[in-house]
Amino acid sequence: MKKCRIFVSLVAVSLAVSCVSPSRGPRGDESPPVMAPSSQAGVGSNAIYREADAAFDGREYERAAETYMKFIASSPPDHPLADNAYFRIGMCWFEMNRYADALYFFNTVMNRFPDSENYSDAMINSAISMFHLNDLDGAERTLDLAINKESRQGARAYILFYKGAISEKRKEYNLALRFYIQAGLLSGDEHLTAKAKAEVGRVSLGFADEKELEDIRTRYADQWPAGYALKALIKIYADSGQERKLSQALQEFNTRYSSIVEQATEKPTEVDSYRPTQIKIGASLPLTGPGSAAGVEMIQGIQLALNSFLDLMQRKNIQLVLKDSGLGAEEAEKGMLELAEDPDTLAILGPAYSEEFKKAAPIAERQRIAIISPSASEEGATSLSRYLFRTTLTNKLEARKMAAMAVENLGLRKFAIIYSADRQGRELSQYFTFELQRLGAEVVVAEAFMPDQTDFGEQIRRLGGMTDEDARDAILAVQKNYPDASVEYINGYLESVNEENVSAPTIVSHGELPLNTRNFLPGLDLKYDAIYLPGMYDKVGLILPELEFYNIKGVARLSSSGVNHPSLVKIAEKYAEGLVFLDGFHADSMSPQVRSFIRDYRLYFRSEPTILSAQAYDATVMVLSAIAQGAGSRFEISRRLRNLYHFEGVSGEMSMSMDGEMEKSVVFLTVEGGRIVEMTPPPPIVAIEPTAEQLPDGMNPPPQELAGEPVIEKEINDENSVIRNDRL
Repeated sequence: MKKCRIFVSLVAVSLAVSCVSPSRGPRGDESPPVMAPSSQAGVGSNAIYREADAAFDGREYERAAETYMKFIASSPPDHPLADNAYFRIGMCWFEMNRYADALYFFNTVMNRFPDSENYSDAMINSAISMFHLNDLDGAERTLDLAINKESRQGARAYILFYKGAISEKRKEYNLALRFYIQAGLLSGDEHLTAKAKAEVGRVSLGFADEKELEDIRTRYADQWPAGYALKALIKIYADSGQERKLSQALQEFNTRYSSIVEQATEKPTEVDSYRPTQIKIGASLPLTGPGSAAGVEMIQGIQLALNSFLDLMQRKNIQLVLKDSGLGAEEAEKGMLELAEDPDTLAILGPAYSEEFKKAAPIAERQRIAIISPSASEEGATSLSRYLFRTTLTNKLEARKMAAMAVENLGLRKFAIIYSADRQGRELSQYFTFELQRLGAEVVVAEAFMPDQTDFGEQIRRLGGMTDEDARDAILAVQKNYPDASVEYINGYLESVNEENVSAPTIVSHGELPLNTRNFLPGLDLKYDAIYLPGMYDKVGLILPELEFYNIKGVARLSSSGVNHPSLVKIAEKYAEGLVFLDGFHADSMSPQVRSFIRDYRLYFRSEPTILSAQAYDATVMVLSAIAQGAGSRFEISRRLRNLYHFEGVSGEMSMSMDGEMEKSVVFLTVEGGRIVEMTPPPPIVAIEPTAEQLPDGMNPPPQELAGEPVIEKEINDENSVIRNDRL
């Protein structure tokens, strides 16, 4: 069970109490009392609230959030249940792993309802949201505030657990171990206790040093932490040849701790402990229909991985079983079920689409089988089951990596964003904005365009763009009013009158005064250093020349993995030069492992590998490597995937993160001389500290998503166009 879901179970207990009683009202004796709404408004809004509660209890979180928003809109601001509604909206987004939106609503509870019974839970959940958004400093500050205010033992245990997770992300493994131990000893929740013990066991075996383990062994004698420490010490003694210590440790472990550690270890069941003699690896991918081209790319990646393990395939009698998911949703689900119900199948590769991946969660849980998608990218999908894994580069991870490089390596501080108003564009824009705020940078202006647009002039003008003609007219108008003015005066005047705008016309070069329509070159003074254009190559390829036409020049241009396609340069031509973007895979990589993969792929299939074939290859290698290392059951395969650390894949180095997602390395790319080439970012510049305004009282502001509160609406989702562009 994922950590966020573990904590939610604690919060739900407090909600059961707080939702049936009004908040205690504003702070202070002179504040006005909470006034009950009119009976008519109360009846209507309370019915809406009950409808929202029913959706929340039924785990229909998106519908619940929309209904709570309707309740807020139909109720006075001082309604007794207002704080609960805001809190539960935060919980809805939290449950769907939309942590930026969740953080906004948790902060709203704290800022607007300081006496709310939900205040402490909102603070703790806001810290956990920051953690998942990689704002470790903000999460730590908030947890420190929370633990000083929190008296509930269970809540303090969760705080300690996440302090351990923060320390582990910082590679402070000894400190992480201490926090995990404290959380496990303090917790009265069996799920958190089990998770804390699992983390103690994993960190002890993989990262803690001998001195720290010896200290734990002594300090917690006859308790479970000492057992895990001793188990790790046995490995250290065996590896280093300390025979005497090894003998003593083995004897002590067997007599005092073996039963304790065994009881705390996750046990395989009859379903997932079965070890077949004929091992099958399932694959559910589109062989027909609109997604078949992408399906073929992934299947070829799988086949290449199987070919690289021929000896293992023959020795273990491993067979690949393919199911076509392109025959419709019903047939796809039926095929997935057939694979999962076959006890000889140890893992399933696929499905391709995010919706199919999410629908596979109940099957994965029931059959306790690892399902690994090479392409499903929707945020939060893996939170639906501990058996769901993926090798794709998620939007959150991609936006985070690009924002960090832009700020820390390129030294950029102010950004404009133009993005597609579909799910992928919105998510990339939101997560990029949040990461910028965390790093002390800011978004000056953001504009969305519709996915079917081909002319982007309206959006570019709102980014401050102006044609040469418009800029020239503005400059000549100033000279007309001030005929004796110098160029410096005209530029200064234009900058002054456009102080509130994101751009100002300026004279770039000129001939002899006075100015006329032919003797000077107009341009723009922009109020930002860079523009971020997340999207697919076809749209970004059209936008780049238009930026030049509207004088958006002289700023860094950043984009997303969707532009990593040869057609980008064909569409944008010279205007693509210098564009910076990233991906998990590059066909001209200098990495020996990637070059070997590309050579073999071309040899076998007479075609070029794509990111999809690379990610499918990596997913297959993960499963085969686990089998090669002794995993022979579903239980052992899943456990090895959950403990994956520094897996060297052709689509990037991967490690399993705390939230069940794959943390991946990326390659930065740019267009140079009409070709997409690898880019080595410059060394990091001195870190920028966020301002007090950006982090009031140790708390982060909401992401500057299009302005104001996150919009709850149906998102545009065109899966066929996504798969056509090699993004699922």
